Amino acid sequence: MADGLTEDDVEESVLNGQIVRVQTDHLGRRRYTIEGTAAGGRRVRTVCRYSDAGDRIVMITVYEVGEE
Repeated sequence: MADGLTEDDVEESVLNGQIVRVQTDHLGRRRYTIEGTAAGGRRVRTVCRYSDAGDRIVMITVYEVGEE
């Protein structure tokens, strides 16, 4: 991935993270921003939504959180 994040980093950050934002897209579907910690303490945000069938999570984007 472009930020040097691995699939394991993303999985870990989603599993230990918290929902920090809920939005609705132009089709009325909710999307969630989850912020969590990956290996080495990197803060990662994942924007995702449930699939139309509701049985999977669709990851829209993943990025490392910089200094705020």
